[in-house]
Amino acid sequence: MNFHHIIFVFLIGLCALSCVKTTDNHERYLLEGERLYTTRPHEIRSFVGRERVKLIPYVRNAFSVSQFVVEWDDKSKVFPFQKSNEEIDSIELIVDGLQEKLHTFNVYTRDAQGNESVKVLALVSAFGEGYRSNLVPRRIQSMVHDGTDGTITWTNADEFERGSQVKYINNQNQEVIVDVDEDSDQVILENQKLDAKVEYRSFYVPLPMNQYGQESSIDKFESDWASTELPKEMISILNSVEITPITEGINLKWHNESALNIQVSIDYTLTADDGTTTEASQKSEFTTEINDTFDLIGLSLGEQEISIKVSNQLGIALSKKITVTPIPITLLESDEIKVVVLPTDEPGSAWGGSIEKLLNKTVANGDYYHTANGSYEAFPHHFTLDLGGTYDLSKLRMAPRQSCCQERNPSRVQIWGINDIEDAETTLLSNDAGWEEEAKTKGWSLLVDEEIDPSWRSKKTPYDIYIPKEASDSRYIRLRILSNFAQNPDTVLSEIYVYRF
Repeated sequence: MNFHHIIFVFLIGLCALSCVKTTDNHERYLLEGERLYTTRPHEIRSFVGRERVKLIPYVRNAFSVSQFVVEWDDKSKVFPFQKSNEEIDSIELIVDGLQEKLHTFNVYTRDAQGNESVKVLALVSAFGEGYRSNLVPRRIQSMVHDGTDGTITWTNADEFERGSQVKYINNQNQEVIVDVDEDSDQVILENQKLDAKVEYRSFYVPLPMNQYGQESSIDKFESDWASTELPKEMISILNSVEITPITEGINLKWHNESALNIQVSIDYTLTADDGTTTEASQKSEFTTEINDTFDLIGLSLGEQEISIKVSNQLGIALSKKITVTPIPITLLESDEIKVVVLPTDEPGSAWGGSIEKLLNKTVANGDYYHTANGSYEAFPHHFTLDLGGTYDLSKLRMAPRQSCCQERNPSRVQIWGINDIEDAETTLLSNDAGWEEEAKTKGWSLLVDEEIDPSWRSKKTPYDIYIPKEASDSRYIRLRILSNFAQNPDTVLSEIYVYRF
């Protein structure tokens, strides 16, 4: 047998051996029977929950499917299924009674003959008390009570919050629960009892919305109730407020026995001559003074309602509405006021700025009073006005020059008053150290000595100097300007207005 014959015989034998093995394999499967598979889920969306989860499998053309089966750990749960008219179907599978942990689920389908699909894996967490117990309510930014209702203002909610609840007692001693949407930053507690505690809690989901805009959790988890209340010390402070009418305003006094760091503010409405209104507010500085006071100047005249609020640095505030009537004042007509040029007065003349322009009812560019150049080497300057009668004076208003030079607005002003100027002229120059003493010996009374608020520097708006009600009645007043903001030796003003009680 040559070499070629040997190779031929070997190949024939190998082929035979191979055929025998293949036949054996086929026979084995035929004995077991043909294995059929139902349609398997092509997608599973999972949702977390409270000791439970939800699985939503999606199947295509599931004509033979009659059940869905979920397996986890050593457990399983079967869910009946009925095909719809749609090409793609889905079903909600709720698995409950789960421990708080990450679970591995196998999901598959089954037909009426018991044939099953390939299993599809899903990893989903169940949440429980461990997660819930670590939740805290949405933080309160401020809490205000206006004497009738309470208002809570919240900080911004995060993406996991799903609303809050507030529980409080009303003035009829009834418990009230208010639901608050997570998009709301305020909630009104109607008719809230002032000295009762307020409880609140928030609801959360463990995961944000999924990519389809669906909630990733089928349950909300509530935080424990937290509580707060309006400090009784602040209630006492608010109740201690005393109001005294003053010129165009009111004076507040309060008692802060606990020396809390508080601020007192007043909200009010200003009414213009044409009837239009503007909402306004003024605040004191934060203070721990046991007894303190605060003047509100600039109220509209007549009876009106204002709101007084006591706040602390934590954003808690109490307020109440009260009716007040400021002491009214009357503007003296400038036609009745005359300039009296006493020998040491400064009538003014520089740049066309005469003293008569202070009383011509005009505030405009090119209309002003300006002291004479070189008439004095330095302040003070003074001039004298005859009011035409003896009045209980209340206020003097200074209007600055409009076209320029507002940095020369007066920074310190004295107002002197007298009823008779005969033999009342001072002989010393106004910048003489003995001038004030001489003025007093001549019968002049110092009505006001005021350091002007620095915020008036370089402003065109008028500035009001209030004269104490206990000051002497006067027919003649002498306005003595001791300095200006620019430290320039000129006095420059546009108009003067005088008011009486």
